[in-house]
Amino acid sequence: MSESNSLLQRLMQLTSTLSNTFDQLLEAAKAEAETSGAAKAGKRVKTGFSARGLDGGELSDLAELADRLKAKLQTPVSVRRNLQTEVFEEPQHVIVLITEPGLQMSNLVVSVDDDMLEFSADQDATTFVGEALLPCAVKSGTLSMLWRAGVIELRWEKQLPKKKNLRKSKANTVAGSGSIEQ
Repeated sequence: MSESNSLLQRLMQLTSTLSNTFDQLLEAAKAEAETSGAAKAGKRVKTGFSARGLDGGELSDLAELADRLKAKLQTPVSVRRNLQTEVFEEPQHVIVLITEPGLQMSNLVVSVDDDMLEFSADQDATTFVGEALLPCAVKSGTLSMLWRAGVIELRWEKQLPKKKNLRKSKANTVAGSGSIEQ
């Protein structure tokens, strides 16, 4: 992630530098035209300059590229980060701790399907995502959330295991006295 952010920052600096350089060239050309003798005498003078890049392309192409890059960079960049979790099991509860300083609990969206937990949050152009396998199924309506010192605690009641219906079969007993011969 940090490598892509570094590349993005360098691209933003390059775009800004190119744009500023082109603007300064235009301003310098206008200033030169205004201070020339012909302009002072009231004569109409056509001014301009021509410059080419190292590859032979026009600088106006470069200005267009700089403008497009500026427009792209002004749109917010969404960063995706995985949230780290810790899962604990108590006799009646399952507890999940999410440690992410600055993450607001109100942005967290939690989804549980049997024993699989998925969660996400969107905050400040960052999408936080995560998932965890719970040690057992939890009751869906029993979620309680608590935020404390940068740690979000999610707590559910455990789902009681379903009782199995065991049929009791009556053992056939044989009454009588007999001996077993060998």
